[in-house]
Amino acid sequence: MNLGTIIFGLVATAFCVLPFVLMSRNRKKKETELVDGLMTLAVSLGSTVAEYDCGIDFAIGVSEERDYLFFWKKKGQVADGQLVRLSTVADCTVRSQRHTVQNQNITSAVIDRLELVFEYKDKKVAPERLVFFDHHERLQLTGELQLVEKWEKIVSSYLTKD
Repeated sequence: MNLGTIIFGLVATAFCVLPFVLMSRNRKKKETELVDGLMTLAVSLGSTVAEYDCGIDFAIGVSEERDYLFFWKKKGQVADGQLVRLSTVADCTVRSQRHTVQNQNITSAVIDRLELVFEYKDKKVAPERLVFFDHHERLQLTGELQLVEKWEKIVSSYLTKD
């Protein structure tokens, strides 16, 4: 094997690996921004985040005292935080909007929107909705269904039944 072949092989390998390295670095940077937003939201209430998860464009977490749920979402350059005071919540459920698609003899359900919905004990207060996925923002799910189900269970375990 000559030196030219070795150099060519190394350069070709570098070009193949480089996109994956850059994507990983970009994903970590986005996750750091989301977690920082979540932490800032918690600090504004004099709290800290005990447990959290990140999606493609959002982060969700619960306070150390388990009294607040924090949600930070970033769409493009616009970031928005929501918080839910868990002591005022009566119920937490997953809501999804779906439509069916017919392709030859196969019918499939396609998820258009996934939300975590909080119904308050005070029925005069409108439900709070945390949007995990909206097909108008992104075309396909990337773990949001598992995260919304996980957080429904977590939040439901913290709710006090009066």
